[in-house]
Amino acid sequence: MDTITNMRALLTVARLGSFSAAARELSLSTAMVSKYVKQLEEKLDVLLLRRTTRGVSLTEPGELYCQYATEILDKVAG
Repeated sequence: MDTITNMRALLTVARLGSFSAAARELSLSTAMVSKYVKQLEEKLDVLLLRRTTRGVSLTEPGELYCQYATEILDKVAG
């Protein structure tokens, strides 16, 4: 599992509010974006996104993790 890729997928889904929109932006399939987010949730043992038929939204732990992930990705990007 590539945590950096998973973080990017989560942040894109959170920003766009949609797995399909995130997939288009990342040039991936919706299933792959979903898989990346699910891997992250399983690794952390916490639900990061609330999924409904109308879209997705961050849970409270998801909001905190996105702040952390943004800082990490900013540092990696240099």
